[in-house]
Order: sequence, then C-alpha cells, then structure tokens
Amino acid sequence: MAAKRMPRCPPSTNRSPRCLKRERRPGSEGGGVIFAGRLILRTFVNAASEGWIRNASELTERKALANGQRNKTRKFNSTRKFNSTRKIEMMSIMADVLEKLSRDIIKYDPLPVGMYQATVRGLPELKPIGAKQTPAAVFTMTGFVPLQSIDPSANCGDLTTREMPLTFFLTDAALWRLKKFLDDLGVEEGNLTLKARIDQAPNRQCNVSIRHGMTKGDNPTTFAEITHTAKL
Repeated sequence: MAAKRMPRCPPSTNRSPRCLKRERRPGSEGGGVIFAGRLILRTFVNAASEGWIRNASELTERKALANGQRNKTRKFNSTRKFNSTRKIEMMSIMADVLEKLSRDIIKYDPLPVGMYQATVRGLPELKPIGAKQTPAAVFTMTGFVPLQSIDPSANCGDLTTREMPLTFFLTDAALWRLKKFLDDLGVEEGNLTLKARIDQAPNRQCNVSIRHGMTKGDNPTTFAEITHTAKL
C-alpha cells in the first residue's frame, strides 16, 4: 500500500499554522535548509563572539601591560632625575666644604643641658635605623634659643644655625611619641593621617629638652641629644 503523501501547502501568504510548522520542521521540504542555515548562523555567531571576547581580553591585557610599562618608565625617569639633582647638590656642597681653610675648622661643644625653643627644618628623612633596621622618621631641629641662662664658657658657635636630629621610630609601640611631637608643634589632628600632619611640620616650633650622653669606645666623647618636646 503506497504511503500517503501530504498535500503541498499553497504558495500563499495566508498559510495555515500547520503548513508553517511543517516548513520549520527539519524533515520537511525546505525546513532542513532553514534549520541548517540557522545552525550555521548560530555557530558563526558563537565563534565570532568567542573570538571577540578573546581578542578583547588580549587587547585589555596588552593595554594593562603597556600602561604598567609606561608608568614604570615614568617612575624610573622621575627617580633618575631626582637622584641626578640630588647628586649635583651634594657635589656642590662637598666642593664648598673642601674650599674651607683647614685652620678655620673648629670642633664646637655640644649644646648645654637645658630647655630650648627650636624650629623644624624641612621634612623628615624616612630610613631604617639600628641593627634591626627599624623604620624611623628623622627630623632636623635648628634655630635653638635657650629658655634659661646657659654656661657662658661653652663654645657652641651660633645656636641659631646649629642642627640636631630628632628621631621617632615608626612602630606601633612608639607612634605615640610622633603624635605627641606633632601636637607640640601645633599641627591640627582632625581626621588627618600621620603623613598629612607631618607635611605641615616644616618651620613650626616647639620647646625641646637637651641632655648629654657619652659615646662608647676607647675614646668616649660627650654629645647632646633631644630627649623630649613640649608646646611653646
């Protein structure tokens, strides 16, 4: 018995849903072509999307690498420029020092023990100190003005040009000393960080207490050091 053939749908725009469904069926006439076309199109789109994403990722990585290399180069150039400028300044200072007459060089006495008014010169130097290489901020104090009479026999030179270091260790147990020093200088605390407060320290004044100590070794000498600070 011959198989019953389904009638062809009329070539009309007003087709029944059954005809449209049969056209979309992969096994129907014309439906296989449509299905294969859609499959190829979907595969092409997926491949194109994956390729675009891969290319976009590679492009992003290349840009990040280029920016990092550019920033690294810029940082290196800035550091090299800073080091070159500092080297020139150091060479100029050394040349001036070596031009001094030998007979004019004098070893001044350490500043006498007592209270002085002093001024912060510039920003501190951040560097490791000691055998354990503990990080520290080293301020330079200058412009000493005695707050009481001092030993007139001490040959200290011009006190206003003398300089002394004031060191604060940057550890959790010692940060309170740095905070107190900034308070003594009159730097407002508010919501500022320690760095922001330190940036306001240059040219500010406070009172300092100086005491004497002895160096270790075969030929001990007396030196002066700042023990603590106070508000004006």
